[in-house]
Amino acid sequence: MAEPQPLFDYTGYLPECPTWSEAEQASTGLISWNVKFTATIIRSGEHQVLQFPEEVGCFALREKGGFIVALRSGIWLTDTHGLLRRKVCDNPSNPELARFNDGGTDRDGRFYAGTFWGPGDYNGALLMRVDNDLQPKVIQCDIHGANGLAFSADRRWMYTSDTPNAVIYRTPLDEQGEPGRREVFRRFQPGEGIPDGAAIDVEGCYWSAMFDGWRIARFSPQGEELESYRCRYVARRWSASAGRI
Repeated sequence: MAEPQPLFDYTGYLPECPTWSEAEQASTGLISWNVKFTATIIRSGEHQVLQFPEEVGCFALREKGGFIVALRSGIWLTDTHGLLRRKVCDNPSNPELARFNDGGTDRDGRFYAGTFWGPGDYNGALLMRVDNDLQPKVIQCDIHGANGLAFSADRRWMYTSDTPNAVIYRTPLDEQGEPGRREVFRRFQPGEGIPDGAAIDVEGCYWSAMFDGWRIARFSPQGEELESYRCRYVARRWSASAGRI
């Protein structure tokens, strides 16, 4: 069994949302954002820090340059230097109690961002989507901590995880990409770890970084665990993302 290896040396607080830039692949590797007030771009082994006024939960690349970022209080468009240019919407959760967490884009370039309910007293978080015309829409509720966003290659399924509740969901999508009723894909027992960041591979299998489980697990489209890789690094699995907003 192969042992996971780090791609580069990096020290930071809770690195999140690693993203591959197809347009800059010759000069840019992974883009990894730090949710505690900074963003880090790794270019040929060098780190560039972009300062933000608030925590950054997730982001995506924009087709014409710059980013769309989910800050604690709301979602913004920025330029390539991370300067805030246009506010898209407020955080539909209470920003004092819920910050944005995981997110990304679907194949049509729509941006998804989920929140994490800080108090932990009930499932007060949600998952929202920003369409190509920049219209925001809440698409799922009854979540404690939104995570693990991924889409099947045939565009039929959206996968998400709720990390504190130790569950992975999948949601059917219609031809327009609108979600139906979510269903449980996999639940986890104490000792297995809880599902964090995720990605879908070319065979349609779902990879999940199992927080507190010290492993990365691969699941079939039917939810069967196929492989498990022990990992001493607390890290997320990367997911491809390139928005058209």
